[in-house]
Amino acid sequence: MAPIYHLAILSSLLLLSSFSRVASTRKLTALAEQQPLVLKYHNGQLLSGNVTVNLVWYGKFSPIQRSIVVDFLKSLSSAKTPPPSVSSWWRTTEAYEGGPRSVAVGNEVLDENYSLGKSLQTPQVISLASKAGIKNNAVNVVLTSSDVVVDGFCMSRCGTHGAGRSKESKFAYAWVGNSESQCPGQCAWPFHQPIYGPQTPPLVAPNGDVGVDGMVINLATVLAGTVTNPFNNGYYQGSSDAPLEAVSACTGIFGKGSYPGYPGEVLVDKTSGASYNAIGENGRKYLLPAMWDPKTTTCKASIAPSLVRQASIAPSLVRQTACRTKLRATGACCTNLRVTGCLSHKAACDRRLSHQAWCDRRLSHQAWCDRLPVARSCKLIMDYEANSRIRDPVYGCAGTVCHLQKQVSELQAELAKAQAGLASMQSQQQNLIALICMEMAQSQEQVLHRHQQQQLQQQFIDTSCFLDEYSLGSTWEPLWT
Repeated sequence: MAPIYHLAILSSLLLLSSFSRVASTRKLTALAEQQPLVLKYHNGQLLSGNVTVNLVWYGKFSPIQRSIVVDFLKSLSSAKTPPPSVSSWWRTTEAYEGGPRSVAVGNEVLDENYSLGKSLQTPQVISLASKAGIKNNAVNVVLTSSDVVVDGFCMSRCGTHGAGRSKESKFAYAWVGNSESQCPGQCAWPFHQPIYGPQTPPLVAPNGDVGVDGMVINLATVLAGTVTNPFNNGYYQGSSDAPLEAVSACTGIFGKGSYPGYPGEVLVDKTSGASYNAIGENGRKYLLPAMWDPKTTTCKASIAPSLVRQASIAPSLVRQTACRTKLRATGACCTNLRVTGCLSHKAACDRRLSHQAWCDRRLSHQAWCDRLPVARSCKLIMDYEANSRIRDPVYGCAGTVCHLQKQVSELQAELAKAQAGLASMQSQQQNLIALICMEMAQSQEQVLHRHQQQQLQQQFIDTSCFLDEYSLGSTWEPLWT
């Protein structure tokens, strides 16, 4: 019964999907309508003023790796660094309720012996965070090394924050893991090729450490989310179970002209070739994600576009000329895309102008072009991706497409399994019918055979045991004679 039940469900789903294709254009158009990005304040407690960040280093970290993270935290409130500075990126939090927020590094706890093992659950992370001390207006950050597995790491999150509770009061905590050996394509992008989608060349990490530079991106994300939504009743959009916060609402944006798979216009170090958009203490450079600005209700990147243009004028002219030439060669549909960053980055130009592959990957674009005007269809695709980008760290709707393809594959496998089960049941049914027929035939033969035997026995009794009158006379006649 189970395979038939599953088959009925799958058949119903496939039938519904066939009906839904009739109105696919209308539904996709509705999905592509870009929603305004507004983080609502839910009147909860925020962290403001002087915020202390306590660190718990869990696992093996080298002194250089620790200094990269500590220098970043110290740079958040430093006034000595030149623009574009880490502190200018952090000043965006001043526009949230509570006003200015300065950050100071507090206690540092080293746990290099893995006191709780190399596989941690969320309660254990909170327990580690409490070792840094419980204080008001503080964030206890747990940083795990590349050989530590944390519940949900690389599957649904690269870091997180929340609230713990002690005997005295509740406290804010955060956790970020080093993904270098586990999932750099997911949690250290754009310093590593993504897990799925076009395998574009990764950027060079500004501090020469893919894992730790990726940790800085995720630490910036959870730290901004912690001070603006420490107890799940501050600033966020959507459900409180999976909120979009100050930086997570702008995931994947590092500069102007970004789109899924392309971080945007960033600065490049002429000596090392490393990409960055913020300068910190001790001359360190970082790549920081964009943060939602309440004043403009937009995602604000760390650097101004003018700084990118000033960094390299002559090469940009070369890229613009090459890019315009390719734009004219790609046809009307790519021209109508009008991607902002196309005229400033040759690699991005090469990626974006392979339009046929782009259209093939993005929601069966050829079918859209057949139904809708070219410009409108391409605009809908870009709007849909921009809207879905906030739900995926790297590729926006491509992640959704990948997830749907996985679901389709699972349903197809389930359907094949159900069909195989049905075929097996049909074969068993045929075998059972054949067996029943054989049994019935044998039974009929036995009944017929018994009936014939009874007839023969009856005939023998009639002729041998009971003599008629004539045969009786003929038998006893010689005796009388």
